[in-house]
Amino acid sequence: MRARPAPALSVLLILAAALLAPPARGTEEEDEEAILASLKECSEKVQPTEDDLTEVSKGDLKSLNAKTVITCWFMGAGVMRDKMFQKDRAITFLRALTPGDPKNDNVKLMSKLTEKCDASVNTQSMSDKSDMEAAVIIYDCLVREGRALRLSLDEGNGQGNATAAAQTA
Repeated sequence: MRARPAPALSVLLILAAALLAPPARGTEEEDEEAILASLKECSEKVQPTEDDLTEVSKGDLKSLNAKTVITCWFMGAGVMRDKMFQKDRAITFLRALTPGDPKNDNVKLMSKLTEKCDASVNTQSMSDKSDMEAAVIIYDCLVREGRALRLSLDEGNGQGNATAAAQTA
């Protein structure tokens, strides 16, 4: 007969199992709401200026604060985990930022965009990069490939774009 693990070990095993288990998936709408909530939380924590948000929406990160915002957004939304791009979460992230816009509410185009970035970003070695450097690489790919696919972070999104979402957060 096997001995039962000590209570402290049992707690650690349960905690480890909970942390390693895939997160419970809600509906698409619940996932998008969770992403918007994480953006709001990041915006409250980092407190980006209007200039920072302009950098984000224009696709040209220069300031440390704008890079910090993107890092927080990507990590909070699950777009980046362990410095790796998570294409399925990126689609949900993009959908959350472009609600109801027929030009951008297109999973087929978003899938194509995320496939390109998955192939580009996840083939790079990120082990020597900081979380911020990895997030900026992912962001730059999304912007570059999005523009190539005629998707833009600052055009056609109305009130649903990243800047508006952060300002209303």
